[in-house]
Amino acid sequence: MHQQLFRLSHLAIGSKKYAQKKQLERGDDDDTQSDWGTYYIHIRNAVSNDLIELATKVRVAQDAMLDHLEHCEVQEIDAGSIGETPIGTVLSGSFRLTIRESCNKIIHAKHVDLGIGTSRNAKPAFRYNYWNGHCKLRGAQEGQSWEIDLNIFEWCQSMTAFAEEMSQYVEW
Repeated sequence: MHQQLFRLSHLAIGSKKYAQKKQLERGDDDDTQSDWGTYYIHIRNAVSNDLIELATKVRVAQDAMLDHLEHCEVQEIDAGSIGETPIGTVLSGSFRLTIRESCNKIIHAKHVDLGIGTSRNAKPAFRYNYWNGHCKLRGAQEGQSWEIDLNIFEWCQSMTAFAEEMSQYVEW
């Protein structure tokens, strides 16, 4: 789990430099013949797979923690792991974006869109695009639509802190 969180956070903050070095300019996201399409497909798959696997593991472990702790104690660990820096933004819906809720949203999302940034290189001059480390997840719960913008780096930092606390109560 820690290796996945490390790799995912590294992808989130290292993607811009990689895209600059490769001079990637956005084209068709699914064009496997273009450098951009290959990059986008690899990033999308890596991020999606790691998010789903990590979210599932943590949700199972959170429930297992209830054998040792009260629900409110698990919530306190959740909130303490996030600290002052938010893991994302609720764009639509009325809920608090906790670790537990973010994991639920990852597991139940119907649509996942990677945030794509644009930048310019000075010398030599060129424009390039990159994954900006954010994922927008959309879905519905009990007929109510929801959307979040998840900051993957901050989510990974909070998940790492949560996993460390969790390891006192759950064997991995």
